[in-house]
Amino acid sequence: MALLTERLPPALTSPRVRRMAETIVLPGWFAILSAGNLLLLGPDAVGVDARIYVRGAAAWLDGANPWDASAGFDGNVYHYAAFPSTTVLFAPATLVPEDVFVAAWPLLALAAAICVNRRRLGLPLWW
Repeated sequence: MALLTERLPPALTSPRVRRMAETIVLPGWFAILSAGNLLLLGPDAVGVDARIYVRGAAAWLDGANPWDASAGFDGNVYHYAAFPSTTVLFAPATLVPEDVFVAAWPLLALAAAICVNRRRLGLPLWW
């Protein structure tokens, strides 16, 4: 990192520029990339992993093979491919309707990321 900052003009290494990058540029970049992925993959792609995992856990609780569970979008079918311990961890998710769990999954992931980054690691919110 020191080699990089030595070659940059002083204006780019100032604390003000760093703060602006941390608070505006980097979050904006991630927002643009996320929006691009959403437009490219479509809204059906959101939560497809959560849908597969909850279906695998439901199959396991019903006595079926969880690895036969699948979900698809855009003409592609994706199958359950998790460790058995993941199946057990997702079992409580079967207590709520699948669509409710899938809708809540991105919010749960965001809350977990904020908790780990801010409270445990002490990183800035933009991380």
